[in-house]
Amino acid sequence: MATIRVALASSLTLARPDVASGWAGEVDGLYRLRIGRRSRLDLGIEGRRYENVDAIHVEVLFTFVPHHTWFDFKSDFFSDTNAYGLRYGMGAQFPLGPMVIGVTPLAFTTTSSTTVGVISQWEPRLWAGVSF
Repeated sequence: MATIRVALASSLTLARPDVASGWAGEVDGLYRLRIGRRSRLDLGIEGRRYENVDAIHVEVLFTFVPHHTWFDFKSDFFSDTNAYGLRYGMGAQFPLGPMVIGVTPLAFTTTSSTTVGVISQWEPRLWAGVSF
């Protein structure tokens, strides 16, 4: 089964008062593998746009989610840069016929580079999709 999913996530930066919190929009293309009677594994690719008052990050992610991101700073004072990271979370999905809705309340992203240091964020998300 294949799924296309769209998500919105709030993002609260943890332990870095110098980094503004923001929001993210995500689009996933996933293929679902049945690994047990009640267990599934989704494999796919995700496009993501993160934005706060200082910068825009555009990411291409691979599920199980190591990621590479570009920081496009809105101020000319900072040079644009890139970073690597990991996103991890736990949530639930509810099928409604071919539609699915879900929530991921325990979701975190950690991004790091020599330019921006380590940034950890709590990113709970709501999402909806369609399976075919």
